[in-house]
Amino acid sequence: MGNDKLSQRGKSIPEKSPRPFPYKMSEEKPEVVYAGCVTLSHLYSPIPIDLNNTLYQPVFTMPSQALRGITVGWNYSDALDAFIAAYELLKKDTYHKKRNKVKAALNILSGTQLLIFSDNYGLTNFGSAALAGATALASPAFAFAMLCDLINLSIDLFYAARKTEFEGWLEEKLLKLRYLEEQNNHQKVDELNNLIALRCRVYSHEDENRKNAIKTIFERHRFNIPPQLFEIPSDDDKFQNSRIQNKLDDKFYKSLKDWTVKFISFSGMTLLAVSSFVACPPLVIIGTVLVTAVSIYYVQKHFRKLIPETKPDEKQVSVAEQGIFKTQPQKSQTFCFRNLKTLRV
Repeated sequence: MGNDKLSQRGKSIPEKSPRPFPYKMSEEKPEVVYAGCVTLSHLYSPIPIDLNNTLYQPVFTMPSQALRGITVGWNYSDALDAFIAAYELLKKDTYHKKRNKVKAALNILSGTQLLIFSDNYGLTNFGSAALAGATALASPAFAFAMLCDLINLSIDLFYAARKTEFEGWLEEKLLKLRYLEEQNNHQKVDELNNLIALRCRVYSHEDENRKNAIKTIFERHRFNIPPQLFEIPSDDDKFQNSRIQNKLDDKFYKSLKDWTVKFISFSGMTLLAVSSFVACPPLVIIGTVLVTAVSIYYVQKHFRKLIPETKPDEKQVSVAEQGIFKTQPQKSQTFCFRNLKTLRV
């Protein structure tokens, strides 16, 4: 079994390599499209108060067919992104295949209903008078897509919160360890063994209740319990464990922020969708404010990515080159801790 090597300590655990550019775009493109289409809707579409008045006049005018194309194109683009996300989830080699299947199914459902309801004259022309027109259900379809995204982010948030607690983290890592053993990935098995042993030593030190909890979790997953799990932790172990916990906490807060933004977006889109069938101006105003806030957040989030980064030259420039404010090159510092920058949580 892979856990027989838990006594090995101090091995380097490499960080994950950065995701390729297309993968990043599949995640970020929906947010950029969201911001762009919300901005266009503000520029070209007034907010109606009643049949004869509007809250404000549009800055520009645009043919109705063009506005319809923006609405439908927005939804179709989101549907395409949902299918791409589903494909990536299904092909991903991971120990959480059931979770990914659920998330992929939600993405497929989201994309399919966007394609069906965004522009379908046959569905909307023979119902209520409020549904007359091919794109009457485009807004509700997008709101439902936001709901699917919110459920997916709720799943991510649940697991991120679970990992902030040691016992939940250990459950996840033992599931991953079993998966890696089945894949005969000996290198990653060794790395994960070292990581589990390190955190177990720190967590269970001088605490019998915690030791018993660890034993129970190992028995539940049918792993042997090597005595090395309960050795006295070194200062190195404590330092690395603290870094790992900080990373887990950061991931949780990031997941919580993403969930909050998506919830605001879903709320705003739902209000706008309802307002297209109910004559209630406050719904339109509140919904517009919410989606605008989310749009501004997405613009701020991706603004720096739209500008190419410039790396400073290795040599000192300007006044520093002339010797007026010469700076001495800093010497690299060495630490007594092992592999500080190579741990992966």
